[in-house]
Amino acid sequence: MKEQEKYYVISVNPDGDVAIDMLDRDTLLDRLNNSYGLDVKFPDLDKVDTDPQYWPTGDDGAVVIIKGINIMPKAQQVVTKYDID
Repeated sequence: MKEQEKYYVISVNPDGDVAIDMLDRDTLLDRLNNSYGLDVKFPDLDKVDTDPQYWPTGDDGAVVIIKGINIMPKAQQVVTKYDID
């Protein structure tokens, strides 16, 4: 079964505290329309530093939204065998 895409919301408040939330579409839309402050900034990660502490923020902070699937690497057992003549 294919995992459904989620929205990963990285937010930073004016004090520099960073939070990451994983939200479904409806919850994200609710927050965008009702919860985030009026002076929140949405920086373009192609144009700003990827470190949230350097994002331009408004009085209500900054938010970056990434849509995708969380992946977990799977450990692989690897054995190296040496031989000499």
